[in-house]
Amino acid sequence: MPPTINRSDYLFVREILRGRAGHELGEGKEYLVESRLAPLADARALSGIAPLLDRIRSARDRSLEQEVVEAMMTGETSFFRNPSAYERLERVVLPDVVARKTNRRLRIWSAGCSTGQEPYSLAMLVFERYPELLSWDFAIIATDISDAAIRAARDAAYNDTELRRGLTPEQIRVFFETVGNRKRPRPEIRRLVRFERINLIEPLPFRHEFDIVFLRNVLIYFDPAIKPRIFQAVRDAMTEESYLFLGESETILGVSDAFRLAEGRLDCFRPVEERV
Repeated sequence: MPPTINRSDYLFVREILRGRAGHELGEGKEYLVESRLAPLADARALSGIAPLLDRIRSARDRSLEQEVVEAMMTGETSFFRNPSAYERLERVVLPDVVARKTNRRLRIWSAGCSTGQEPYSLAMLVFERYPELLSWDFAIIATDISDAAIRAARDAAYNDTELRRGLTPEQIRVFFETVGNRKRPRPEIRRLVRFERINLIEPLPFRHEFDIVFLRNVLIYFDPAIKPRIFQAVRDAMTEESYLFLGESETILGVSDAFRLAEGRLDCFRPVEERV
């Protein structure tokens, strides 16, 4: 079926995403715009996507623009997505970081956390494998551009389908409690995570804050021209001895010189020493 969204409206959505979030929609994604924005138009009692976008054009409705951005940026996520990253975190990265820390303070950043599966996976790993960190000044800071995603992550009520994507029945039994017809991470897991709304293309409120950063499956959506600036901002939010994890299909090579490979792994990086 041919797309029903016209070219002008499609380009306008691309402009909104690039300007508000740094995301590059690219060509041929009319089907995605239609599937994501039609429910938003229905919720606003509008007759379709065109009237929805006309309202933004005429009134420059910033709140409606944000709703468009959030609808278009609903991300794919699951618990313990790409397990090799968590295995490396458990067996190599955390032992190294913990051994070097003398102030008993450790911060992990889950950037682009969506509805919370990644930061809660990190919390479960720490709780089970590194219980000594529970007596430290320890926190997982989870951020996303979407207010709706942050609300869902804080609520943390997952259905059976969401739970089965990445979790074993034993993990569900041990780490979750039943709330109505859903399950929520137990309080001792939830309290390890703090959620904040952060737009990665805006100035970050962090400076030399994080020991480990998960920036996974996020930058694949960004305008290539913006990526170097984001990498530099993320590097500035890390310490000299931090670790950065990217998604399996992402790379920093040829994009930024702010990081170097960690022991030859293409998904794990260390900061390059800051130039004075």
